[in-house]
Amino acid sequence: MTDSAAVTTTKDKAIADIDAVKDNAGKTDADAISKAKADAAAEIAQSHKDAIDKLHTNFGPDADTSTTDKAFENHKNATGSSAAAINKDKLAAEKEIAKGAVADAAANAKKKVDDLKHTDKTDYTSEEKKAIKDKIDQEVGKANGTITTPGTIDQAPNATEVNKARDEAIKNIVNNLVPNAGNGGGTDNGTGGTGNGGGTDNGTGGTGNGGGTGNGTGGTGNGGGTGNGTGGTGNGGGTGNGTGGTGNGDGTGNGTGGTGNGDGTGNGTSNGTGNDQEKGKDITLMHNAYVYDKNGQRSNKVVLKAGSIVTTYGLENIAGRQYYVAIDQGASNRKYYIAAGNAQYLVQKLGHNSYIYNKYGKRIKTEPTLKKGTKVKTYGVPVKIRGKKYFIIATNQYVKAANVLRSQLATKIERVAVTSNTPVADNNTKPSVEKTLKHNAYIYDGTGKRSNKLILNAGSVVNTTGQKQINGNSYYTLDNGMYIAAGNIDGKKLSLGHNAYLYSQYGNRVGKKVLKKNHLVKTYGSPVKIKSKMYYITDNNKNVKKANFKVVS
Repeated sequence: MTDSAAVTTTKDKAIADIDAVKDNAGKTDADAISKAKADAAAEIAQSHKDAIDKLHTNFGPDADTSTTDKAFENHKNATGSSAAAINKDKLAAEKEIAKGAVADAAANAKKKVDDLKHTDKTDYTSEEKKAIKDKIDQEVGKANGTITTPGTIDQAPNATEVNKARDEAIKNIVNNLVPNAGNGGGTDNGTGGTGNGGGTDNGTGGTGNGGGTGNGTGGTGNGGGTGNGTGGTGNGGGTGNGTGGTGNGDGTGNGTGGTGNGDGTGNGTSNGTGNDQEKGKDITLMHNAYVYDKNGQRSNKVVLKAGSIVTTYGLENIAGRQYYVAIDQGASNRKYYIAAGNAQYLVQKLGHNSYIYNKYGKRIKTEPTLKKGTKVKTYGVPVKIRGKKYFIIATNQYVKAANVLRSQLATKIERVAVTSNTPVADNNTKPSVEKTLKHNAYIYDGTGKRSNKLILNAGSVVNTTGQKQINGNSYYTLDNGMYIAAGNIDGKKLSLGHNAYLYSQYGNRVGKKVLKKNHLVKTYGSPVKIKSKMYYITDNNKNVKKANFKVVS
């Protein structure tokens, strides 16, 4: 071979090698893009699920979620030719889903406004209802923006902030559903403060115009102090109510009736209530929570699910640990306690670099890697996901507990005995029977409406005193006089239209058992969503795909 031929051969081989490298690089890039799109789609689906869960928590299992669902269908597949472009499209999709959830929250809230009653059980006037609906629309505008002004959701720089903006808007919308909340046909309230050491605190009601209500609630006088409440002014048929303050330690609570102009009514309630219950503050549980008694012992076998909204009345220290004080309105206002760590964060430092995971134990690749030494906010003790321990750091965000520098306070595992906190029975008290929840459950009042925003976690054991039909549906009566849907305990048998596997709470197949077509399977409660698919719960950590059951007419 001549030198010229050898050079040509070497050159051709080099060109071929370069082309091969380019081909492999192109294939690698294509694989990476494909994977990035799949990961983004999974995150978008999770955002949709979180939004739906938020709507169900606030408005019940039959809440309208159509706008949220439509936003998901229109944006569920992220597009782009680079990782940056895909992430940008994913964030845009999450924002549209969040806006849909806010719009659905408004639609559900407006439906409830039509049935809203004042605290004195009188109906709202059409003007009052319109005023509340207008305020709901204002909250939607703040979050979702207008043609010319971006809202808080569009301004959010990442998925975490999008969720915060969504949740804040929904909370504000729900707050408008509190009886006697709103101005210009709604309610103006004035609440007195606290007078200590013989001091005096006065609360003066505001003015409710257009049929509104002006309420004045007296302050709290401690140590011989005086709490005075002066009713507001109700114009145009409005009502002025004055409620006496609370006098503790020989204190005095006085109430002065309000002024009702134009056929309005002025009501005055004198004398304080004699207790120390202040206006409650709502907290959202970030971690499943036990219920404790005044000694710091579990008072029952109930577990409140993360996401529950609890109305609390301050903090108390029990045996060196902080607890929120709550009131069981169905049991003669008996106090119960919730460990503060389930809602308050503890700042801890990472001892290793750490990924962020979702509730299925899967890494959220759109979230940045947290570096060693980073301080993170953790809630409660570690939780187990598929056998591994994680700390909760935000809604549906976790870090491995092994990556967190050990803190005795944060990693202490709760092992406490369950003690009875049930009042001593009298001759008129029905004996209670323990029932285990197979499905997460809401708490209802005697009319079949949710009495609060608590969610009882599946696996909780509740004390029941019988069953009752409410609006054609079966409920168990709890020992505190409230109700839970019987379907969360007893279940119903459904027939399979196809052979079916069993799946865990994480969506992976459990065992090798195959349930045959036409087999009757006992199911509990409404279907639940796991990784964007719907399942019926059939037992503890066992689920069957809803699509495998025959359609029930």
